[in-house]
Amino acid sequence: MFLYVSFFFVVDKYIEKKRHFEIEFAYLFMFILGGALYMTGWQYPIFNQVIGRGLISFYGGCVTAKICEKDFSQKSKYTIGCLCLLFIVFSYIFSRLFGYEKVLGNISMIAPVAIMPCIILSCYHLSFFWKIIGNRVFVFLGNISMYIYLIHHPVEYLLMCLNEKFERGFSYKSRLVFSFFFLFVVVVSYILKLIFSRPSIRRIGV
Repeated sequence: MFLYVSFFFVVDKYIEKKRHFEIEFAYLFMFILGGALYMTGWQYPIFNQVIGRGLISFYGGCVTAKICEKDFSQKSKYTIGCLCLLFIVFSYIFSRLFGYEKVLGNISMIAPVAIMPCIILSCYHLSFFWKIIGNRVFVFLGNISMYIYLIHHPVEYLLMCLNEKFERGFSYKSRLVFSFFFLFVVVVSYILKLIFSRPSIRRIGV
């Protein structure tokens, strides 16, 4: 909830006043704040490592989106995409050879800081990826991605509670459990998309 409140405060303060340049620094500040909270190891109600990791992931995505919006030359886009793709490939190779944690460090930090932004930037700037993500399945998932993001954790928590209450002993590595979880989240997300009007979220640029 803290992430959403902070995000809407930033959006209302800068986007509504057409101060788009300053919002980039606001996103970067919140990203750095998340890193500081995570590294301090604090465990206060609002200022703690969980909130810090959330800020890193959330505003790291915002910073990545602003980079995608930049009007780079075609050559620069190709260079950025290739560098990001090479980082992903070599990270995967070395992690398979020597172990992920030994090569890249804590997965909960390196994923939102480097891996996911590189995947997004390489897909965005390299045209041949568009042929893959431009098919109907990925377009459909992209259209409901906001709702998937909003509900996937509550659904996961609900599944954990039901597992503990009824002592079913679900294995979260099971393909059956993952398939049920994925299909349920997708169906609920699609229903939410049909219920909520698009104008209500256009204000934040979605």
